[in-house]
Amino acid sequence: MAPTLRWQSSTGRNTISEIVKKLLPEWTSGLRPVQEELVSDILDSDDVLCCTATGDGKSCAFYIPILVLSEYNTNRAEYPSGLPTRPNPRILCVPSPEYNEETIRLIDEDPELQIILATIAFANGINASSLLASVTVGSSGSSDTTYQEKGRVCRKAGARGRGVLLVSKSSIAQALKFLKTLPSTSSPQPKKKGVGKLTSSELMTCEKAELITEAHCYNAFWNRLYQNPPLETSTLDCITTNRPLPCELCRVRTNKTLLFPAPDSAPNFPPLTPLTAPKPPARVPKKLKLTRKERESGEKKLKRFRDVLGVTEQRMGRFLEHPRIMFLPYPFVRLF
Repeated sequence: MAPTLRWQSSTGRNTISEIVKKLLPEWTSGLRPVQEELVSDILDSDDVLCCTATGDGKSCAFYIPILVLSEYNTNRAEYPSGLPTRPNPRILCVPSPEYNEETIRLIDEDPELQIILATIAFANGINASSLLASVTVGSSGSSDTTYQEKGRVCRKAGARGRGVLLVSKSSIAQALKFLKTLPSTSSPQPKKKGVGKLTSSELMTCEKAELITEAHCYNAFWNRLYQNPPLETSTLDCITTNRPLPCELCRVRTNKTLLFPAPDSAPNFPPLTPLTAPKPPARVPKKLKLTRKERESGEKKLKRFRDVLGVTEQRMGRFLEHPRIMFLPYPFVRLF
């Protein structure tokens, strides 16, 4: 039977609210207006493009329609008839195996692909043997996550790899402050269940704080944390145990030099020019300084030029993926 109602109608939206209230009683306020609009559109099989702020609750657009249809199909007599439905709703949000294999192949074989920018999901099972360095900006949620991220690189026997964790001074200061509030114990505590009154989140925070404040040997830290045998030697520093690749703390302490040569397959790109600090601007004579009116007028003209340039290039089919601001970045538009 063809549907006689739409989920976007008042009857359909009331039915959605009723089902959500029944299945999710903890949602005392029900769906937000933007969520209700999304869910009703999806249930009517309309195409949806949603751009909202973080925290607006977009994720419900994936699972609320499934819950609504499942409940509606199971208890049809309790709800108005004639609403669009389909049996056994499911959601599948994964690329095809062929797409994934091609991605890994490009990472491993494309000589032009030198740097990969990725989210935390990249640490979950990616095995690309050509990746030799992992650089993380900011500390991860736990020491386990950090270790997992570093373990995604240098998975080829005999290769030399690096794991770099960039942590701000404020994070280190915060970690030191946190550790001062804890009972005095040897650092770091081994991972085990039932460690006093510490919750799992507090334990993770403790481990993370100990990691980023470690001052003697990172490898010894990991071995103590995970109780890697034999502890008599695994918890000693890199120099004492003569590890082939000492950690950065041990390397700096002994003034060693480590080399990480590029693999044979690497393209012969010229070396990057080292970044230098910008020179302070020269003092402009007062008679050459722009007035407020001149500055505002000049900025308007530069913005107009940027927009015309962007439109002209994109009409010719070039730089279609670039936002308009990239044709003349803000520092060039703003006049001082």
